[in-house]
Amino acid sequence: MTLDRDGNTEKTDRPAEPAERPPAPPPDRPGAEGGPSRTESRTESRTERRAAGRDRPDEASSDEKEEWFVVSAASRSPGPGGGAPDRPLFPVAADQSGYTFSEREYGFADVTPERAWDMRARRAPLGMRPEQWTRCVDELRDALTAEGIAGADVRLQGPGAAFCTQDPKKWFPQNEAELRSRVIQQHRGASDDERIRRADNAVAKYRSAGFSQGGPKPAKPFFDSLYKLDLARDPDAYEFQFAGDDLAARLRDVQHDAPALHAWACRWEEATGRDFTLSATDRRNPGTGLGEDDWMVIADERDG
Repeated sequence: MTLDRDGNTEKTDRPAEPAERPPAPPPDRPGAEGGPSRTESRTESRTERRAAGRDRPDEASSDEKEEWFVVSAASRSPGPGGGAPDRPLFPVAADQSGYTFSEREYGFADVTPERAWDMRARRAPLGMRPEQWTRCVDELRDALTAEGIAGADVRLQGPGAAFCTQDPKKWFPQNEAELRSRVIQQHRGASDDERIRRADNAVAKYRSAGFSQGGPKPAKPFFDSLYKLDLARDPDAYEFQFAGDDLAARLRDVQHDAPALHAWACRWEEATGRDFTLSATDRRNPGTGLGEDDWMVIADERDG
């Protein structure tokens, strides 16, 4: 308190006492000066949580890790509304060696994600659209009826049904030298210049697709891969196997023994540009090569 000249109390204007401030957050705390913003912190946290839940390859080199990240990021299809991915871009498929096919192989085979998932869901084999496949099977039923064949199982096998061949006599070239040698041997009836030209073209495709680089590669051929590398004369065929009682003897010569079935196959070979191979076996024979996971095109209704 202060007195003026007359002894009266003099009012003094003083600044208000500042409210007690909380201590400043440490620099590494979100919102602190020099630290990340709260938005940046939340984004970083979400990124870390997503990364923690992702399956990473074991003991990958720095180059392999970078390649894996790019493939993994591109190998997911968006969820509804373009949100978080809900499934791989391509279905998982592996050959007999355990190699899992990647986008590299699907791309080399010119197989789109839509067609790959159609194959996996058995809506249509590779090389056909679902509406084509529906007509093909309907006409197959008509042909079997015309031949008086009842109670038969019809299965689809081969790369068109599973992306990878199960033929033990076929394998995928493991390096450029092997590929070159096999192409030259495949076209041994051609001139030397022609064989060298074909081998050079095949090696260029092989290299462009990334198969010349180090790292795992398929052991078994996949859909149309041998054809694209000039190691096969034609694209992969559709392999139909008929199983029934005494059916092997009945269909020993399809062209003469089952003309309606033969005509069906010829029509669809023309429509698809692929061979239709038809084989018959006795269902009661345990050595038929039939598998539980085979694509059942037509099932014997009597089994139900």
